[in-house]
Amino acid sequence: MIGMGMGAGFLPALYVESEIRGRDASVVALPFRRGRFTRTIGFGWRRSTGRMSSIDRVIEQVRDTARASFAGIVTVL
Repeated sequence: MIGMGMGAGFLPALYVESEIRGRDASVVALPFRRGRFTRTIGFGWRRSTGRMSSIDRVIEQVRDTARASFAGIVTVL
């Protein structure tokens, strides 16, 4: 509906960068004027898990990918 001029939407920055910006001239992505919306993404696991080294590797891979591919959009803690 947005592309048809019949609506507006709120989209995450990662989606805009990968799917919207530069592809469809009928859709314009504008940043918010005040502040930023944020969300926190986390990992959880049972204390009794026997695969902590695997979990640690997955978490590091996600962090490395976010830093390398989404610098300026994503803040990695």
